[in-house]
Amino acid sequence: MKRTWSNSDYIYLKNNYYNTPMIELMSVLGRTANGIRMQASLLGLNRNLSKFLSRPYIDIDKSFFDNWNSSMAYILGFLYAEGSISQYRSLNLGISERDDYLFFNILRVMNSKYKVRYYEKTRTYHVAITNPTIVKSLIKIGLHDKVIPSVPDIYRGNFILGYFDGDGCITCSERYYYDGRVVRYPRSGFSDGSFSILRGIRDLLVACGLSDVNILHRGSVDCYDIYYSMKDSIKLFNLLYGENIGDGLFLKRKYDRFIYELECCGGLT
Repeated sequence: MKRTWSNSDYIYLKNNYYNTPMIELMSVLGRTANGIRMQASLLGLNRNLSKFLSRPYIDIDKSFFDNWNSSMAYILGFLYAEGSISQYRSLNLGISERDDYLFFNILRVMNSKYKVRYYEKTRTYHVAITNPTIVKSLIKIGLHDKVIPSVPDIYRGNFILGYFDGDGCITCSERYYYDGRVVRYPRSGFSDGSFSILRGIRDLLVACGLSDVNILHRGSVDCYDIYYSMKDSIKLFNLLYGENIGDGLFLKRKYDRFIYELECCGGLT
């Protein structure tokens, strides 16, 4: 017998559709992805992928990057990690299928109607934004030249959160002692193929109270890393998530992983 949607199902869908991965929505609601998307469409929820995938109209908030705010700072930080400006002067952004909700939230906040392409082989979504005003704004900010801009103090956490959701990580390491003790401690960090971008992120974090750590070159690979120990990882967590989660602009799986690793190592009380 087909199960009908209850009022509590509708309320959950309205409150969580923008911010929750589809696989989690399916688990909680006990329904297929198509069933959820169909019901969301009836409720007028704009994450409905068909609206993005079928609209050929070229439209976007052209002034989005002209003035700083929390959403602009987050998206700009994310673009420094995952975006690029091509030689044809288009802003290109791609993201894995498992993080589709973040991708479409970014487009929603920017009021973008650009066509989105889905690549089955890599299970990724891609968009190319060719609006010249948007592209010129980002070039002026420094994205094309890989230069971190001067971020207003109040938005540094949002900017770094966006970058962390693209190129940041949190893991747990173990230290073994001669007496048999094993001590677990969290280690957070960032990786990038651009030394100048990572240096700019490091300097921003120093200004926010984190240690002035060394930038490591990963052998013969064209990649650079910075890492933070437990004390700085706790500072980083508070900087990223203290007051910076808005408009559904954060990667839930990284937030959950950060909490898990800190709790396992006794970093959160």
